[in-house]
Amino acid sequence: MNKIIIGLMVLFSIGGSIVYGKDLTSTHFIVRDPNIGTGGGYQSSGSFKLYSAGNTNSSGNAGSSTNFVGRDGFLQYPEVTSGQLTPTVTGSTIVLDWSATTVADGYAISGYNLGIATVSGGPYTFISVGNVVTYSYSNQIPGDYFFVLQTLDAFGNIIATSNEVTVTVQETLSFFVSANAISFGPLSASGPRYATTTAGTNTVTPAHTIAAASNASTGYTIIYSGSTLDSNGHTIPPATISGSATGSPGTNQFALSLLSEGIASVPTSYDQSAQNWNFAANTLAAIANTSGPTATATLDAYYIANAATLAPAGAYSTTLNYAITANY
Repeated sequence: MNKIIIGLMVLFSIGGSIVYGKDLTSTHFIVRDPNIGTGGGYQSSGSFKLYSAGNTNSSGNAGSSTNFVGRDGFLQYPEVTSGQLTPTVTGSTIVLDWSATTVADGYAISGYNLGIATVSGGPYTFISVGNVVTYSYSNQIPGDYFFVLQTLDAFGNIIATSNEVTVTVQETLSFFVSANAISFGPLSASGPRYATTTAGTNTVTPAHTIAAASNASTGYTIIYSGSTLDSNGHTIPPATISGSATGSPGTNQFALSLLSEGIASVPTSYDQSAQNWNFAANTLAAIANTSGPTATATLDAYYIANAATLAPAGAYSTTLNYAITANY
């Protein structure tokens, strides 16, 4: 069977018009034939924000509604320049200040995150500090610290991260005794005397204060040493008094007690809050300690003396030395 193949050629053409961009002009410039539709404009609701929308590639208004109109022109992108950190170290406190991050074309800043690390590059531990430009880290132990600043947009997204800055916290230790001379005044067998910076008193009163602070990683210890009250070889022996503000009047007794006004811990035998008194003569004895870095902690120091009826007359005195050791 013979086959006949017939070829059919169909010719056609499509006619149309060419769309040209329309020049955009102002007093200072002219944009020739723009065709990109960017949907410039800004709208928001409780759930979203619209910074731009795509429209048709034509000149003039590209799209409109009751609330906004999209106009053709150049593409615009949000801009952000991160604030830069400036650290300051005072003792064991690190203060970080920064210039506010600058934004344009759609971004809005809601706040910042601060990241801290002990090695360069992290990992960082971030905290939200709010929409502020300063923040402090207190009671930092000695060592190097590294920080970065993250900027958050209106939705909590990270839109910028600053360069890393480094600070070094040095070892610090401070110690202060408010008075270096105290007095009981005349001792009596009828009742106790309490030392003051003047002439003593019959009322339980602190004689002076002790203040200490350190950024040592495991805190500090305060010790004392000294002999008991003495007058030309006659002594008032040291005493241990438990749960009593007066001790045993009519008996020779000398002891001290401390009351902590901060986070320093006082051994039970010296704890004024429990009305306990103690004195360890001619040895090193611990009277307070902390377990970690601290700001200034204050201790009130109390001294009690009772005299026996037949105690030899004389001017009784002693010298006590206080010292502090940091536990780095």
